[in-house]
Amino acid sequence: MKLPLIPNGVKTFINLWPALRAVYEGIEHGAGRVVEFFETEKDYVEPFLAPDLVRYHARRFIQVRLGQIDVTMEKVPNISLRMRFKDHQLWIMKTPDGDLPAPRSLIKEDFYSQNLPLLVTDPTQIPSPNLAVLWQAPRSYNMVSLKLVCPRSGDMTTAFTDHYWKQRIPHPAELMGFNMPEDADAATQEELSAIEKIIFRKAQDE
Repeated sequence: MKLPLIPNGVKTFINLWPALRAVYEGIEHGAGRVVEFFETEKDYVEPFLAPDLVRYHARRFIQVRLGQIDVTMEKVPNISLRMRFKDHQLWIMKTPDGDLPAPRSLIKEDFYSQNLPLLVTDPTQIPSPNLAVLWQAPRSYNMVSLKLVCPRSGDMTTAFTDHYWKQRIPHPAELMGFNMPEDADAATQEELSAIEKIIFRKAQDE
């Protein structure tokens, strides 16, 4: 059975890093604002309100960065976060367990169950699949963690999801001093290996 052509996860991370960095910093900023809000209210972090506050502040943070990176924020309801960068459509969503949330709409079901070609005549024309950026936070919202996922399928009726690959998004501080290649195809094997070690370093420890 032939599998669809899926871009390499590490190379995809490299090519998307400017956008992923903005997303990570935006989600982290939003979580910080959540902590400030509930401390000011002298109340516990309300688990149903907090994610919306994160998305609201993250969206504003990322929009400020739009002048620095070529990202198009999509206007979608309910403060949802969707954006396009280098032909990839990114859907940023909260997850309670690190896995793809079950689709609750046909739009998300279609986003997960993407149709990709089995082969292309030009190797430089490998498609840019839809990608999910998953974020998690403890009840205190004092920290966040993110993952990049390439969805394979999703079923709204059975709440089933599957993916081609899933990998940790390192905190931007982990890449300080590292000269990220602008184009993954132009990266040396040493650079690819170094980035791969950073991505999977903590994942192996968890």
